[in-house]
Amino acid sequence: MRETNDAKQFARQVDQANDVPGSPCEAACGDAGELGKEITVIAPSRKQALHHPKDYPFDKRRFVCYAGTDTYTCPEGHRLRFSFTQKRGKRRYRMENSNACRRCPSLRAVHKITPVIIRLRSEAVRLKLETRYSEESSRIIYKRRKTKIELFFGRTKRNLKTGPFLLRGTGGAAAEVSILALRFNLTRVTDIPGVKKLIGAFRSMRMAPA
Repeated sequence: MRETNDAKQFARQVDQANDVPGSPCEAACGDAGELGKEITVIAPSRKQALHHPKDYPFDKRRFVCYAGTDTYTCPEGHRLRFSFTQKRGKRRYRMENSNACRRCPSLRAVHKITPVIIRLRSEAVRLKLETRYSEESSRIIYKRRKTKIELFFGRTKRNLKTGPFLLRGTGGAAAEVSILALRFNLTRVTDIPGVKKLIGAFRSMRMAPA
């Protein structure tokens, strides 16, 4: 992997994973906002990935989209029209009548300014992934990812404060990953049985007759 991040690696990783068991992949889990190929991709949105998401009354999901007129309707029934296109094809929608927001009691209650909707170029795909992640079967699959894959990366990045690789080339990166994996395995060996049981096992091995 020569890129500086993994933004475009998901589909390639799926193809490489298919070569390991020799059978096509049925489901693949990704990080929040990551898209994939035409398989069962389970990836939560940024808000779904939060442990305690805030229930904001003017959340984007509470706005109704009308594809025919290219407009949105806010929770209070007021219309937002297309304003302009931002970078990366993001479409920006603003309130058609800004005075309606100034008189809106719901908006004043949360001390927010006039709502603005940003529609992504892949908005339809994002909604499809959100709906899929809400299903119970998808959550069961994604939970396996958390307990097996994310455990290693979570401890490595958070506990060890591991950032970019310090060595260049695939050989140097492989050496660093090997050291991190060794540290992770030693920690797991200590955590699972406990320090006292582990020391007792070492002592029994030392006292055992040859």
